[in-house]
Amino acid sequence: MGSSRYEELTKEDLIRLLEARDRRTRFGLVWEADEIERDKALNGDFVALDLDLELSVPRNFGGSKMFSNLIIEGDNFDALRHLRMCFAGQVKCILIDPPYNTGKKDFVYNDSFVDGDDSWRFSKWLEFLYQRLVIARDLLRDDGVLMCCINDENRAPLEMLLGKVMQGRRLGSFVWRTKDSANDAGGNLSQVHEHVLVFANRGFGFAGKPLTLDDYRNPDGDTRGDWTPQPLTCSKSLIERENLYYPITNPETGYWYPCDPDAVWRYSTEAKLKPGQQLRAETIEELIRRKEVWFPVCKPGDVMRFETKEELLAAIRAGKGPILPKKKKPILREDLPDLDFWIGKPIATGRPSRKDFLANKTKMVAPVSSWIAGE
Repeated sequence: MGSSRYEELTKEDLIRLLEARDRRTRFGLVWEADEIERDKALNGDFVALDLDLELSVPRNFGGSKMFSNLIIEGDNFDALRHLRMCFAGQVKCILIDPPYNTGKKDFVYNDSFVDGDDSWRFSKWLEFLYQRLVIARDLLRDDGVLMCCINDENRAPLEMLLGKVMQGRRLGSFVWRTKDSANDAGGNLSQVHEHVLVFANRGFGFAGKPLTLDDYRNPDGDTRGDWTPQPLTCSKSLIERENLYYPITNPETGYWYPCDPDAVWRYSTEAKLKPGQQLRAETIEELIRRKEVWFPVCKPGDVMRFETKEELLAAIRAGKGPILPKKKKPILREDLPDLDFWIGKPIATGRPSRKDFLANKTKMVAPVSSWIAGE
């Protein structure tokens, strides 16, 4: 079955074939589609459906009786081929819950159940899905979306397979909690979730949720209208992004704000630009000049000032140095490289944030979340 197509090749031909394979760069998902016998369901026969009148409820559309919904019972490959003949390019949304390839006889290939002892199990599973996903892709409208459920174990190969079928059309994924009880998968990791992979044509977009306006206010009377504070920090540390670790000052009060060494600023500073360096993003100084940075009110009595390094170190050791307001975590530590800078500086409480103006919103909807919670 596997070697018959090579029997007529000479030794030289075989060597050239192997050398060509060695030179070929393969990146991505590869399965033995040529080595396994094609699914017997894969044929070019015309697929017709038998109408069950007892289960069908017709509705009047413009004087003629039609059906507003369609349920097909039968082989999924035949059903998909029939749908492609009738509805190619017309389907808005496809949700697929394929066999999960658990090795527990959860899918049929060539009229036989595939179990965990089958050495070609993964290749058969991928070939089985590939043939069906290609048809599903052909059903989608220009604004259509394909969503595919999968378990944690087989998410990676299925996502790569979908990437092969729908190149460049990956939108993202949802995590779906399917169980409330613990399910120890080893290593004290509980697998109580599954995934929904989302691939869509160019015209698709989730409707989103109505934008909540409760957080938009204008406490400083900004002429640009209501705004909501957004973090100025990112998830990188001082070690990861040294150039984003720097102090910020409020030019109106002269108060200073230390940088969190575990979550540095999101924006670069002009003070650390190299000669001739151009930035694609805004600097913190630009935002401050445009008055797009909100400095929370700090009473003079709450401002910290340390006249000597010894005084600063003593405050840090006693837990009385500058801290993050909500987390109560020290923001200045003995091991930081800029402690000398803070001697004599007025250090404010609170954290600056960026103003996100309601007037700048182009859509009054919020993006959908990447998390689907169980009930």
